[in-house]
Amino acid sequence: MIIRGTTPRLGFGIPFEADSLATGFMVVKQNDVTVIEKELSSCECNGRTVSAKLTQEESLRLSKEWNAVINLVVRTISGDRFESFPIYESVIDTSKDGVI
Repeated sequence: MIIRGTTPRLGFGIPFEADSLATGFMVVKQNDVTVIEKELSSCECNGRTVSAKLTQEESLRLSKEWNAVINLVVRTISGDRFESFPIYESVIDTSKDGVI
């Protein structure tokens, strides 16, 4: 579950060491529209994990009307492409809208 206006950390386990990644994106879609896209350079890559923290502004872009569909798409240094299975998260409204 993602609460709008918060700063959640989204993470993925990957089947290889993160230091073998060349480029990639973490993508959050709603209703088949990309709402948030984080480049790999703005993600934390440690061991076999890639994670990214959303800002308040980013999570406020999400609508409570649709589930968030979160995917990781990366390319390794050797040229292999990996795409995660999508993660579906419900989105609920914040009790106080806006950035604090």
